[in-house]
Amino acid sequence: MIAWCHGTGGITLARQRAIELVPQLGDAATLEEIDTGLKALSRPVRDGMDTLCHGRSGNWEPLWKGTTAHRQVAATEEAGLCSDWNKRIMPGTDLDDPPPELMNGLAGVGYQILRSLDPTVPCVAVLGV
Repeated sequence: MIAWCHGTGGITLARQRAIELVPQLGDAATLEEIDTGLKALSRPVRDGMDTLCHGRSGNWEPLWKGTTAHRQVAATEEAGLCSDWNKRIMPGTDLDDPPPELMNGLAGVGYQILRSLDPTVPCVAVLGV
């Protein structure tokens, strides 16, 4: 499973953010780890949910910080999620009674969609860092 809660999204984003804060941390090994994470996150999510914790929306953030090709993957996943929601499809949950939580529910998905529309909205995953 490629998901935030399984490490790929969070670890990749943490390494990206560390290099933003301290560019000297961008050694070859760290850059290779980021590249490996972005490659894994670029694979389409076929199963699971759409939540920040273990779904499509949780994988967008590191992809947005990647190359143009990575950002395109994130945009495609986002478009697919928005299309599914318009059809009232949210894998792994019931849209008639969705959980409201940030990491495992609608609040987090809505927040990521808002961030995709307005990148000045802060990333909840790196707030305070």
